[in-house]
Amino acid sequence: MDKSEFPSHPLTGADKKPVSFKLEVWGNKKEPYDSEKPHRHDYHEVMFFIDGKGTHDIDFRSHETQGGTVHFVHSNNVHMLIREPVSNGISLMFTPDLTDQSLISQLPFAKEEPILAPGKEKFGELLKLVKMIVDESNSAHDGMNSVIQSYFNALLWNCVRICRSAGEKNGTDLKLIHVAVGDHQQACKGMGCSSVSPD
Repeated sequence: MDKSEFPSHPLTGADKKPVSFKLEVWGNKKEPYDSEKPHRHDYHEVMFFIDGKGTHDIDFRSHETQGGTVHFVHSNNVHMLIREPVSNGISLMFTPDLTDQSLISQLPFAKEEPILAPGKEKFGELLKLVKMIVDESNSAHDGMNSVIQSYFNALLWNCVRICRSAGEKNGTDLKLIHVAVGDHQQACKGMGCSSVSPD
């Protein structure tokens, strides 16, 4: 099926002007478009499901939603979300140019399994960072955007760490190891030292 057949929504602020980052705390609140119909974005979205259940279709594959999970929606994914009215969560939306693409490539965006279930303790750690972003976005001061971006990058790196840990436990995450070795090789080239090839 051709993804271009589905409506694509831009990332805009309350004034309808383009923004590079936005967050939404959801519960009974409805999105400005119908999330229960298949659609696309021109931005990435990381969804933190705090509680409640539902179904999240990402690129024509259904995933059950439950509290304590993180869903990664790539800017080129077609998705739709049907959640219980009593469910709660937080969406962090950002344009692809906001953060380093090598960081994005280490997360389960546009992957076969775009859901992270880190367990109660690690989800709680992630949620603390998310709440720091929410609190910071509710304040207005010089440097607010820089602080938010720092918290956001820390949050994404924590997600990478959890993904790597899960990959090591499952023995299936060779791509992340390949990326890490490749990064090391690039760093060594820049410093003039020898390195092992990731291939």
